[in-house]
Amino acid sequence: MDERDAFNILKLVTDYLNKDNIHYMIVGGITLGYYGNPRTTQDIDILLILEKNKMKNFVNFLEKNDFQVEEYEIKMALKEKSHFTVLDKNSIFRIDIKGIYNDFDRESFNRRRRINFRGFDICINTGEDAIISKLMFGSLRDLNDAKSIILRQNDNLDYDYIEENCRKYNLIGKLKEIRKK
Repeated sequence: MDERDAFNILKLVTDYLNKDNIHYMIVGGITLGYYGNPRTTQDIDILLILEKNKMKNFVNFLEKNDFQVEEYEIKMALKEKSHFTVLDKNSIFRIDIKGIYNDFDRESFNRRRRINFRGFDICINTGEDAIISKLMFGSLRDLNDAKSIILRQNDNLDYDYIEENCRKYNLIGKLKEIRKK
């Protein structure tokens, strides 16, 4: 098989998740490219709810499509509230997947949006939740990512929601810092 790019992989995997009715949300670099300033990424970040009765079929789908993954690693990651990595055997790309582990994950998951992205449907987090998530991670790159979303989406953002959640998660100082730059 020819080398795939991130968008081929994203389409392949989200088409399967949509078809098999596995609830998911794309976060990270893909959503940054949608809301803010795109930057190079070698992974696709996904939050999902993977029911036990769908796990075997999901693993089979991944293996059949030249991804490297172990069912045992998925079970352990979900049990330990961690993440698991799915490697693409035909490219440098990987998929990092985690479950819904905390209140913020749950709230942002419930607010996710279905969009048409490059001709196919995906579920992504909102711009507001992408900003809050970037502030939570808090690296210089994450803060710059959050700033780029604010600059590109300024009139489309619910600032009351952002500020309320920044207070809730003790991020208001970081929000003020990136908004004044």
